[in-house]
Amino acid sequence: VVLSAPVLLVESMTMGEISAMFGTSPGPLAGLLVTATVACGAAIFVVVATRRGWEGRTSLGLAFGTLAGFNGSYSITFTKLVWLLFAETIRPGGENGFAQPAAWVLGGFMSGGEAIMIVCLVFGLHRSEASVVVPTYYGTMTVFSAVQGILVFDLARELKTASAVHFVSGVIICLAAVVLLGSSRRHGELLRAPRVNASTLLRTSGMASSAADQAVSRASMVGGNNQRGLCHVQ
Repeated sequence: VVLSAPVLLVESMTMGEISAMFGTSPGPLAGLLVTATVACGAAIFVVVATRRGWEGRTSLGLAFGTLAGFNGSYSITFTKLVWLLFAETIRPGGENGFAQPAAWVLGGFMSGGEAIMIVCLVFGLHRSEASVVVPTYYGTMTVFSAVQGILVFDLARELKTASAVHFVSGVIICLAAVVLLGSSRRHGELLRAPRVNASTLLRTSGMASSAADQAVSRASMVGGNNQRGLCHVQ
């Protein structure tokens, strides 16, 4: 996915070119919004699962890994933009890419994405297994960052036949690995879950009825003793 991504072809850009790129084409915003939609779904699931006490479940680890992967890819995309500005700044005859406040806004998005990614990883590792959170994080971050790079820099036309096949194959492998990981772990959770059969239910109901009968008999004995005490007093 990384080696065949055409975003590696972009070497330098000015702040004006970056602004024009976001202002003239829907691709850059679409690249960020599509991946953000997936991350929002994962965030909603994390909130619901946390409130219901689903700690340790594979689905919660997948959701935290996806959130961390999105924020990591978000940071990578803006890191690429900041690096392009830096490359333009140090290029002989290039303009100062950091003279405009918008460049520092890009740096803020870059740092914010990295910080949120770390928070998602910490909470994910606290609430689920590392063998679920970390692979999901790496897989989704790789796919999201590559897709964002193609859409943000409008490089779909740069994908030749061979590189397109490699890129799509890599994306499919990453997503299939995450799905396979989640399904296998979920199957293991179901196998480890305690099973309640009919005989267990019958034994449980029998024990409950026996306990109820004992409670009733004890109450009757206490009532009889109280009545005898009253007769003795009279």
